[in-house]
Amino acid sequence: MKSRLMLAACLLSASVAGAAENAGTNLATPYPSSPCGPRPVRPVQTGNTSADVTAYNVRVNAYNEAVDKYVPCIRTYVDNANNDLEQIRDKVRAAQEPARP
Repeated sequence: MKSRLMLAACLLSASVAGAAENAGTNLATPYPSSPCGPRPVRPVQTGNTSADVTAYNVRVNAYNEAVDKYVPCIRTYVDNANNDLEQIRDKVRAAQEPARP
C-alpha cells in the first residue's frame, strides 16, 4: 500500500512538473535562477581526535561564513521574486478589468 502511494505521488508530481514545462508564458526570457549558488551544506564531525575536531571547527567556520553570505542573498532573491509576482498580479487584474461586466 505504501509503495502504491509513493508511486502515485511520483506520477502526480511528474505530471504537474510536465504541465508547468508545457505551460505558456508571457515572460520575454526565462525567469532568472537564484544567483546565490547552492545552499551551504552543514559539516559533519567524523572523528574524535584533536586533529578531527580542529578540522571540523575549520569546516564549521567556513559553513558559518557561507551561510552569512547565502541567507541575505536568498532573502533578496525571494523578496524580488515576490515583488515580480505582485507586479504580474497587478497587470493581470488591470487586463481583466475591462472584461468584467
